[in-house]
Amino acid sequence: MVKFILVCLLVGNALFFAFTHGYLGDSTLENHDPARLLKQKNPEALRLVTAEIALAAQTPASEMAASTSSIPELAAGVAVVIPPACLMWGVFLPEDVSKVETRLATLSLGERQSRQNVQDGGSYIVYIPSQGSKEGADKKAANLVQLGIREYLIIQDQSKLRWGISLGVFRTEEAARQHLISLNARGVHTAKVGPRTVATTKFIYQLRKLSSAENQALSVMKSDFPHQTVTICK
Repeated sequence: MVKFILVCLLVGNALFFAFTHGYLGDSTLENHDPARLLKQKNPEALRLVTAEIALAAQTPASEMAASTSSIPELAAGVAVVIPPACLMWGVFLPEDVSKVETRLATLSLGERQSRQNVQDGGSYIVYIPSQGSKEGADKKAANLVQLGIREYLIIQDQSKLRWGISLGVFRTEEAARQHLISLNARGVHTAKVGPRTVATTKFIYQLRKLSSAENQALSVMKSDFPHQTVTICK
């Protein structure tokens, strides 16, 4: 009797060992066995993937082959990060332009690359619209002097306000409108308030439809300009 019990215990222990180590096939513990994680083949081949690639992996095999054939990284089973359709790089000073464009030339982006002047529109101007000529502006300025207003400037640049008169520039629209009210009280009734947009000497670069390789090359270029940032186009 004692021998029979000992044999049963030995057989039971052997079955339990085989069960917990997966020798008996599928089990509820199989998917949670840390030992099996250690036995994975080529764990270094695991890659984090983007949402687009994850969705692509759920498509039928025939569609998957067609959709990845044009993307070497996907066809080779390597996960890639898809860059945004449009990126903005900089704000660069004029002395940086030559160096930046020399580096960008290595990408051969062609029409996918453009340089844009930075506009400063962070202020408001109180102004009298263009008088059409210098003579007209001088006449209007003389009228202002008669009203006791001597703080003005005849606008002579090539903007649409040329031969108009600036009566003050303010950081906020509220301050500009308060000044306009005071001018109205002194007899100036043709002045207006508008945003003051001035073209600066700074530049940004717009880069469109970069491939993964081009985006990686841009990341390397960025190290030469540590104070410049790359953002997604608005």
